[in-house]
Amino acid sequence: MRVRLDVTDVQAGMLLRAAGARRFAWNWAVAKIKTNADQRAAEATYGVERADRVRPLTFFTLATLWTAEKPSAAPWSVEHSTWTFRYALREAANAHAAFLAGRRRFPRFKARRRDRARFTVRDGLALEVGRVRLAKYGWVRIAAACQAQAKLRRLMRRGQATLQHVTVTKHSDGHWYATLTFDRAARPGTGEHTASAGPVVGVDRGVKTAAVVASANGQVTAILPASRVLRDRLRQLKHLQRAVSRSSKGSATRRRAVARLGRAHARAAAVRAEALHRCPRASARRRRGRGPSHRRTLCATGTWPPRSETRAGAKSPGSCSTRPSATAGN
Repeated sequence: MRVRLDVTDVQAGMLLRAAGARRFAWNWAVAKIKTNADQRAAEATYGVERADRVRPLTFFTLATLWTAEKPSAAPWSVEHSTWTFRYALREAANAHAAFLAGRRRFPRFKARRRDRARFTVRDGLALEVGRVRLAKYGWVRIAAACQAQAKLRRLMRRGQATLQHVTVTKHSDGHWYATLTFDRAARPGTGEHTASAGPVVGVDRGVKTAAVVASANGQVTAILPASRVLRDRLRQLKHLQRAVSRSSKGSATRRRAVARLGRAHARAAAVRAEALHRCPRASARRRRGRGPSHRRTLCATGTWPPRSETRAGAKSPGSCSTRPSATAGN
């Protein structure tokens, strides 16, 4: 569950310092990983057998090294939660493991101006009406209450849910958001599910078209158009981008222009996300049933769609087929 935070200027500075601490730990870990990789490459040129070379650094190795070097490398670390650094080390170790597996490129250093401000904490968490508590950072107000927060608080009071960790992120719209990850006890089964009122259909989500609903024999029953909000707002975004380019770097005018551009992008992304959430409901209304019984997304892994198709409504990289599946109902 994600909530928007209503932070003061003092709290905003505190959260930015926490994000900087997380970035420092990431860069420290990447430097250690790079030194280790250079050592392995040097041993390979010396003719050392693979089994005798130094082992790649893991999260536990990085955590041990960080504990030993933390007093000298980061004496200010006592101001922040231990989990702020641990999650950064874990992310760096996972990125290196993905590189060794051939799935990602080698992890790179993060710069303050390019990296999104965020951090994760795990200890000292609490949720009350209108506020959330973070370890080492105290209570932070929530911008608005909702039914989901009240439900989560009830589950926590009954012992049916526990907060696992909270990730605090500053988005492009300038606001701080907290993503609450909780563990909820499984509810007992309520018996067999009733069959839907309508026929079985398949839903193929796409890029240029949001979704194509087809029956089991391949007959198209509905075509849901994709959101064109980004394409419709390109003129406004270009105008805001020119305002950023024409301002002086480091000036207050440029900071305000960047904030306006970020808010415009955030609004466009929110509209596209809302359209994506409404897609299954619209599909169910069109077929007058309870909802799609089977859903499958046909994606080509490792491909990047054309920019025109991405603007048509794609939420993430990937090329998705909008062709109805003949076996969608099987």
